Amino acid sequence: MSSANDSGGDPCWRKGLRVGALVIGLVGTAVGPLLHLLAANPHVGCTHTLAKRMPARRVLPVSPCRRSISRAQRSGPKSRGQNLKEKPHQTRLYFSYISTFVRTEQNVVDSLEELVADDTVSDYQRMFLLAGLLRSKTVTRATVNTALQWLQNRTVAKETRAMAAIFAAKHGVAQQKRTVRTSCEDEPSDYVRSAILYSSRYLTAVEKKTCKRAWGGHSSINALIAQTI
Repeated sequence: MSSANDSGGDPCWRKGLRVGALVIGLVGTAVGPLLHLLAANPHVGCTHTLAKRMPARRVLPVSPCRRSISRAQRSGPKSRGQNLKEKPHQTRLYFSYISTFVRTEQNVVDSLEELVADDTVSDYQRMFLLAGLLRSKTVTRATVNTALQWLQNRTVAKETRAMAAIFAAKHGVAQQKRTVRTSCEDEPSDYVRSAILYSSRYLTAVEKKTCKRAWGGHSSINALIAQTI
C-alpha cells in the first residue's frame, strides 16, 4: 500500500502543522507591536497605552427619550408619580418604569392612588394609572369607586372606561364587582362591553359562566374573549 508521500500528497498531520504555524505567525504579528508598546512604557497600563493611540470616538447625542428615562431613574418613586401629572406627554414613558415598583413599593401605590383622585388628570393618564395599579396587591375602596364612576360616565374616553371595568372587577368587593357586571346591560360601546366580558374572569365561576353565555355571542371579538377566559 502506498503512503501519502508516494502519491505526491502531504499527510494530514503535516498539513495541520503548516496551518498551525500560519496561525502562530499571524498571532505573533498582531501581538508583537503590543508587547513592544508595553516594553517601551512599563509604567503605563495596556488599556491606557492603547487608548492614547486610538482615534477619538464620536459621541452620539442622547435622545430625548433616553434622557427622560435617565431623569426618571434618578428621581424617587413618589416624584415619578408627580411627573405623570406635570408631563402628560411622557405618561407612557414614565408608566413603563414606575409600574415595576407597584407590587413592592407601597408609597408608589399611594402616590398613584392620589393621582386617581385628582380631577385635573386627563383620560389618557387615567388609563395608564389604572393599568399600573392593576398589578398592585391591594388598593383602597375609594379608588375602586372612582374607577366605577369613570366606567359609568359616558363622557370619559372608552379606552379609560374599559380599563376601569377590568380594574374594578379585580380589586373591588362583591358589590363593586356586581356594578361592573350590570353595567354591560345598557352600555352603548362595543369596546367597553368587550372589556366588561373580559373582566368577568375576576368574578365567581357562576357569574363568569353567566356573562359568557349572555355576551359571548354578541360579536366575533366577544366570542374569542369568551374562549380565553
